[in-house]
Amino acid sequence: ASSLRSTANEAYRRWVQYQAQCQEDLAAAEPLAVTMGSVLRLCGADGQWGSWRDHSQCVSPEREQVFQGQRLILEKLQVVYTVGYSLSLVTLLLAVLILSSFRKLRCTRNYIHMNLFVSFVFRAAAILTRDKLLPTLGLHTGGPSQVLPGQALATCRVAQIVTQYCVSANHTWLLVEGVYLYSLLALMAFSEDRHFKCYLFLGWGGPVLFVVPWVISRHLHENTQCWERNEIKAIWWIIRMPILATILVNFLIFVRILGILLAKLKAHQMRCQDYRLRLARSTLTLVPLLGIHEVVFAPVIEEQAKGTLRYTKLCFEIFLSSFQGLFVSILYCFINKEVQAEIRKQWQRCRLGQSLLDERLSRDRHSSSHGAAPCHSICSRGLGGEGEEASPASESSC
Repeated sequence: ASSLRSTANEAYRRWVQYQAQCQEDLAAAEPLAVTMGSVLRLCGADGQWGSWRDHSQCVSPEREQVFQGQRLILEKLQVVYTVGYSLSLVTLLLAVLILSSFRKLRCTRNYIHMNLFVSFVFRAAAILTRDKLLPTLGLHTGGPSQVLPGQALATCRVAQIVTQYCVSANHTWLLVEGVYLYSLLALMAFSEDRHFKCYLFLGWGGPVLFVVPWVISRHLHENTQCWERNEIKAIWWIIRMPILATILVNFLIFVRILGILLAKLKAHQMRCQDYRLRLARSTLTLVPLLGIHEVVFAPVIEEQAKGTLRYTKLCFEIFLSSFQGLFVSILYCFINKEVQAEIRKQWQRCRLGQSLLDERLSRDRHSSSHGAAPCHSICSRGLGGEGEEASPASESSC
């Protein structure tokens, strides 16, 4: 008992000493120009303070103005990428429908394009869905996400996992496009069909190799909030490093492909202006297909991006990444000459079928005006008798 009493007295003495020292420091320091308010903290069920703290009522007017400006910029960026991903989603779905509808367009090259389009669709859908879920769950900036029920936290974390997988799969399919294109140009003996299964594994299975370790590490070492913040940078680099590697490899492939194209154009003895124009056109076409725009700010990591550099990086990456699916679908589907030829051919077949149908109907009306045709003759024509030449109308109808 005496030992406990002495320990308590010693703790009380130290507390009084700390209080006196604190009061001296406050008296010596200049008063801070802050507003009066309250600081809110979250107390857990175990009686311990949680990591969340809201001191927005005590922020100085200058800092509050800066914060509001930053929030306005982020809200505008969210509107931009919401529009970009929405347009990309619509055009990509239409492009996949077109490429899968025509039999003559079914080849390894277009199969890879379709998988890339689908990865863009998954990425856009996952990001838009996550943005819809987070506000619904109350995950605003500075909000206490720990007060959410377990089911809500699980839902938003699953949304984060799906989003990370879809973004990673999109980057791996951009890498597949680069590897496939380089193989076509650089390798003499190249079997497209034999390597397609490898492309499928790399595109859809590759992200699993680093997304799963990220999920396990996050659950064990940083299982906080909705996993939207990356406080432990080593865990975030589990995903960040493979994505940067795909960007670097694609950039090297891009440079090599441009060298091959330049050599081929020069070998055809074209005029300087002609091959430069074609090379520039090829370059602009390859940039969205391989995701080369991400190389611009890839060396600038998040820890280094501050102030103007940070917002420049965000604006550049968010705009191009959200509209990238739109650009790719336009370049490799809607203005593709093979696709346009097939659509034109199908349209001509539809018009031909419609004209044959109209001609037959007018002929039937003309014959009925001069007298009803026997039932057996009409049935015989419908079953492939004398009128069998009109059967393409049913086969090529829209």
